[in-house]
Amino acid sequence: MAAETTGDALNAAKFASASDVQIVVVPFVITVGAEALVTEVDVPTHLRNGEQFDLNVSIQANQSMRAIVRVLARNEILYEGTHELHKGSQTLRPAAYGTGIRLRQLSSANHTG
Repeated sequence: MAAETTGDALNAAKFASASDVQIVVVPFVITVGAEALVTEVDVPTHLRNGEQFDLNVSIQANQSMRAIVRVLARNEILYEGTHELHKGSQTLRPAAYGTGIRLRQLSSANHTG
């Protein structure tokens, strides 16, 4: 049985048929390419300049794919790496690929507040 949004499609079709109204059904085929959605980013709330920290990025992918993950702060790249994503939910921990991420002084030219 097809999903309905509101009302009762079956009764509406019966009413339309009894009133000699023609109903034409057009199937919609939705094709979606590879998509990934960042669902959560977990970082410490307070850091000092030069302090190393762990970063956890939760991602939901609709199929397996290779993706470039970039983490920005004030328009500067803190982390960039290529990851193999699998279909479903996963959490990336870029620190596991090296020595972690080290906070550096961000350029004040890019800071607006």
